[in-house]
Amino acid sequence: MVKNARKYSAQDKNNVERITTRNNLESYLYNVRNLLLDENEFGGLLYEDEKVELEETIRKIFEYLEANPKASTLELKGQLMIIESLVDRLVGRILATTGRLIQVNETKAHDHDEL
Repeated sequence: MVKNARKYSAQDKNNVERITTRNNLESYLYNVRNLLLDENEFGGLLYEDEKVELEETIRKIFEYLEANPKASTLELKGQLMIIESLVDRLVGRILATTGRLIQVNETKAHDHDEL
């Protein structure tokens, strides 16, 4: 009985981590999408090809999430890294060309060291 409890405890912990990672990814995607729509800030500072690339990346990740409801924590962190690296590149370009620093809310407690 104790052995089973330990087994299920580890599974529960993994499920909580997976669900938290998925929620963080979805939250980040919605946040970025809302920033993209804000023509007075982030959205207005992007070039048209950057907007298309960002919209396409967001769409693809949402499609991935829909097609893979049981994606592992590692897979979800990989998707998070894709969108974060794109956003970081775009924010860096905006900073370099305009001197404006755009704040994009970071996801809660993600650790890329495991990848």
